[in-house]
Amino acid sequence: MPVHPLISDHAISLSATLAATIGLEEAILLSVLNDAARLQTQPQARLNSDTLRRQVPFWDDSTIVRVLDSLTAKGLLQLHGPAFTQAAGIVFSFGNAPTPQIAPERNTSPAQSVTVQRVAAQPQSKPQPTRPAPMPEQWQPSEEAVQRLEQHGIPRAFSFSQLDAFILQGQEQGSNRNDWNTRFFRFIKNQWVYAQNDAGRFRRQQERTGFQPTQEEAQPITGDWQPSSDALQILQRAGIDPQ
Repeated sequence: MPVHPLISDHAISLSATLAATIGLEEAILLSVLNDAARLQTQPQARLNSDTLRRQVPFWDDSTIVRVLDSLTAKGLLQLHGPAFTQAAGIVFSFGNAPTPQIAPERNTSPAQSVTVQRVAAQPQSKPQPTRPAPMPEQWQPSEEAVQRLEQHGIPRAFSFSQLDAFILQGQEQGSNRNDWNTRFFRFIKNQWVYAQNDAGRFRRQQERTGFQPTQEEAQPITGDWQPSSDALQILQRAGIDPQ
């Protein structure tokens, strides 16, 4: 069976138990850092900032910094040297403080045992989440979000051409969110896939019919003009009410 066109990136292995214990975002980032450290032999692992961004393209830099701080506060991570946004990479370790020894269960790997011990040693209190806010009327995506879209081959002009549709969708839905940049990144990626599919279908139609538009065929708009079904379909995909 063909795979879904939107699922083409690598998968992040994630423990459901770990996510339920320390939080979903913390479990995702800890898994990414653990995979990077597993390939290194020195006590303090290193990870390039751009590589980390590519591993979690659904987050902007502020979200990465927030989750790193959360892992540090929980005692699950130690950062050495400059902060994430102040250097070309981060240097980290999984803590040097002694932790209570907990006998691992059968068929539990050493890496899993270390994770269980560190999680069990942490207090059960959880940080209070930031209250979500509605989308501002003049909302603009962050530069980091636009640059990550460019890294995925999506031109900056295309991203901003879809900005009004994204804002309209957010305001019509009346959502209160803290991750508008993440939602914008996903929205633009979806619209880019739709646009590429529509462009390919139009090219194939031209090849079959041999139709080549010319300037002589251009006509002024009339009073009874209606948008085409393709245009309406693209707008509906953007979340705009057909009415």
